[in-house]
Amino acid sequence: MKWCNEKNATSVSERTVLAYFLELSKKSKPSTLWAYYSMLRTTIKINGGSVDIGTYPKLMAYLKRISVGYQPKKARVFTEDELKTFLSSAPDCEWLAVKVRNNT
Repeated sequence: MKWCNEKNATSVSERTVLAYFLELSKKSKPSTLWAYYSMLRTTIKINGGSVDIGTYPKLMAYLKRISVGYQPKKARVFTEDELKTFLSSAPDCEWLAVKVRNNT
């Protein structure tokens, strides 16, 4: 609603929502846009809105199109040896809580 007020949008229409996502896409990754879509759709439903943005074909096509070829970065996972080294060599005064939680 804040964005709508800034842009002088009077209603939630497909064009309005598409413009919102076009602006968001300049600074967000496709996976984040899908999360924003889900949150926005749920928020509108919870607040009693009669609009279902899931029925907007241009918005759905846009989100699908920008997601094509997107490769998310995988988080690095520690090996078992790296964990053992950490547990044995990290100072207890700083890392005791982490060590206890990971050792159980």
